[in-house]
Amino acid sequence: MSMQVRESVFALVVVAILTVPAAALTVDSSGNITDWGVTPFGSTPASWAPAPSPYVTYWVEQNNTSPVNYPWNIGYVPSPGGATGEAFDMEAFYSRVVQNRLQVLLISSAALSTYSPSWQHSYGLGHLFLDVPGGQQTGYDFAVGSLDWNAGDASLYRINGSGDVLDIITGSGGYGGYPNIAAQVNPWRVVENANRLVGTAGEVSIEQQTFNYGQRMGANENGTWLYEWDIPMSLLGGGTGPLGLHITVECGNDVINNVAVMSGPPVPEPLTIVGAMMGLGGIGGYIRRRLA
Repeated sequence: MSMQVRESVFALVVVAILTVPAAALTVDSSGNITDWGVTPFGSTPASWAPAPSPYVTYWVEQNNTSPVNYPWNIGYVPSPGGATGEAFDMEAFYSRVVQNRLQVLLISSAALSTYSPSWQHSYGLGHLFLDVPGGQQTGYDFAVGSLDWNAGDASLYRINGSGDVLDIITGSGGYGGYPNIAAQVNPWRVVENANRLVGTAGEVSIEQQTFNYGQRMGANENGTWLYEWDIPMSLLGGGTGPLGLHITVECGNDVINNVAVMSGPPVPEPLTIVGAMMGLGGIGGYIRRRLA
């Protein structure tokens, strides 16, 4: 084996061992989201907590609740509208940074489009909005649009002002006509304009699955939706500090917010380093034996 071939093999092995794969939404037969270590609708509130990870994870759980106080004595629980509002309830929101990639998980009763028999209207799930540290404005700086969930592709758009976003609807069951609610729930989606496209189309990866969790905590959780985004941090400006995340539904029936922290890639755990070095040592020994 020539020196050039040996160096090529060694380089490929290093990449294979040290590269962290992109997010892959993995759900077992019981509905546990194994790549996050999350058990939705478990017997205790602690089941919502993600498994310990070398990557810092931020999360918020608001199953059957909302941070918004809605009118007509609906209040905060459930969020809102009792059993008829369950189809618009967003349950939990997670974020983490894995080797310079922002990964976000949403557990939601709201589908990409949800029909309301009462209002005879379909409401779309909003886009994922991001408020980066050191951004150019007081609101959100980016949003993930162009959602092609079947292909697993999306696009990231920069937001330069209020004209670049769409708010929740007014009328047809929407809460856009309630200023106090709209201020907490907006924005809904980004206006997609190729001039504000960040990176290349499809550079952001997305994935969705659905699972039937049955009757849990007094609500029918069949048809629960699981959404996952994977975004290169390099597209977000490379700042450090808290990064705000936001998503809602077109009618404004619920909203969920979270944070992540933009920073450099975490230091690998000692066992990870030892495993990698052992793997490299074994490959080196194999190559030496082949050369002998």
